[in-house]
Amino acid sequence: MRVTPIVRAGFSIVFVAIILWRVPINTLWYALQNLNGVWLWPALASAFVALGIRIFKWQQLLKAGGSRTPLRDVMRSLFGGFALGVVTPGRLGEFARCLFTPEAERPTVIALNVLDRILDSWSVATYAVVSLFLIGRPLPGTIALVGWAAFIPALLISPRLIFRLGESPRWNKFIGAKLPRGDPVLEKGVVATFAGWALLATSMDVITFYFVLRAFHPTAFMTAPTTYPWIMMASAIPLTLGGLGLREGAAVALLHHYAITPAEATEVALLLFVFLSLLPALCGGLLILLARKGDNTSTATLIDRRLKRKLSEDLRIGGK
Repeated sequence: MRVTPIVRAGFSIVFVAIILWRVPINTLWYALQNLNGVWLWPALASAFVALGIRIFKWQQLLKAGGSRTPLRDVMRSLFGGFALGVVTPGRLGEFARCLFTPEAERPTVIALNVLDRILDSWSVATYAVVSLFLIGRPLPGTIALVGWAAFIPALLISPRLIFRLGESPRWNKFIGAKLPRGDPVLEKGVVATFAGWALLATSMDVITFYFVLRAFHPTAFMTAPTTYPWIMMASAIPLTLGGLGLREGAAVALLHHYAITPAEATEVALLLFVFLSLLPALCGGLLILLARKGDNTSTATLIDRRLKRKLSEDLRIGGK
């Protein structure tokens, strides 16, 4: 059954109302007053490092896939995807990076976008598996590890599977564009390298999460890797806009095991959203505005040159 945007907005309102019912506003204000802002600076720095890794990974992935998209469009597509992910359920808007690239490159960008999101999801799932061992759950951890290991071969051949979807009319109708036919140039070793970059970017996200936690509560570092992946997976459920409510609810449910109050957990989740999603989304909006201004300036300059050339020709003819 297709969930309409109105229904998703309704879910968002319901989840926010439940959180505010369980976490009164006065406790949120009290937790904010006790915020140790010093920890937000390393959180901001690690968030920018993670963003730099993702820019590099996306640029190299496009280059390895045969795309000739320039760096300006690479950054605009990545940040534009973040901007759309903020206002769409489960960050599905991040699959629309192709909208910010030249039309001729879009089929390839769509396929590589899907691959990039698979790699990011795999890296979060990797931390989820590790977290089960960290919290002393060896049996579920072993089962999850077997499933994770079984997925590795599919991950390595995922480019071939994605590009083969170009032969499916149903898939092309779903995404609204035609994927390029034929096998990609990405080999298994290259995919493994990009998986490593994805895992590194997610590791920086975990470090960012830890710094945000320390801003509210003097917790141990292991709190971050044991809770971060589950909070992110909850926010990826396509029920609410931008994961609003789901992310905060998961944070409250998980962090109370580490003596972190519901108010602190709610504000940690909100700040995590600001650092990991809203910040790159704002960068995307700025780049899009600058690009439009540049395009308008280029168009105006071209028109001005044509008018001057026309005027010069008319004067030359008139002089004769």
